[in-house]
Amino acid sequence: MNFSLENLEEASMNFDLEHVASFLERIVLYIDEGFSGPEIKEIQNKIEGMEHEEELEAGSFDIVYQRQKTKLMISVFMDSPGSPDLYIYTDPELAGQIEEEMSRFADEMEEGY
Repeated sequence: MNFSLENLEEASMNFDLEHVASFLERIVLYIDEGFSGPEIKEIQNKIEGMEHEEELEAGSFDIVYQRQKTKLMISVFMDSPGSPDLYIYTDPELAGQIEEEMSRFADEMEEGY
């Protein structure tokens, strides 16, 4: 990973490939600008082309979170075919919100939603 992680925190989770975009759509709600549908589509397209055990910097975005400019950087490791690990680096407070959303998402997937 070539980007700087200074002053950023990580939120990470393993996903089924078909759930990546729907999860990323959830975090758009927390971001004022700089990350929405086109960026999600770009990330999804990159992930779909990944091989098993490949690592990829899927995107680095200049975003606005709570009226402050920050970064949102996403890297991916294809843990097993069709099952990427997403690593999202961003403002510490936003990273915390993303972690909470990941927990809710995982619970919903476990419950069969």
